[in-house]
Amino acid sequence: MIDFEEEIKSIAIESMKLAGKEKTTTELEADDIGKEVKEAMERLLEITELGAAVYNKGLNRRELFVYKLPEEVLTLFLNLPGKRSGFCLIADERFVVFLGDEPGQLVVVGKKRESFGPGENVLTKARQLIRITFIKAKEGFVFKDNSGSVLDPGEIIVHIIKWAISK
Repeated sequence: MIDFEEEIKSIAIESMKLAGKEKTTTELEADDIGKEVKEAMERLLEITELGAAVYNKGLNRRELFVYKLPEEVLTLFLNLPGKRSGFCLIADERFVVFLGDEPGQLVVVGKKRESFGPGENVLTKARQLIRITFIKAKEGFVFKDNSGSVLDPGEIIVHIIKWAISK
């Protein structure tokens, strides 16, 4: 019988030996940029989770769901290059996905479920709901729309929830 943990540890050590390289300065800078995008995304995720919880509590049932999306899901299933962070908000008929797009930018896309008869549901083509730029400040993040106007993150989520629940 093998020692499972020891076997897995040895696989990890062998993997590190095969990789055998340190990160370059460019890779470290990309990690820092990715960290900032993830932090901004986490801020919006917190507000979205709060908004969904308040909405569901007001209805006395769960109708909005928020899920954090692993980087691998975004890369594999959405066919997006590079490391991405994101989460989704799901309502009965609409889906909203928040994605870290480029350094300092987030994009929010939505899809609507359309029914073509009993049991036949099709998702519409994804459409961009908003592109948000952000900068890190002492107090957190400053979010702006494409015109450069400062956005309140709570207001962003209010509008997204209104879109998600609209019929």
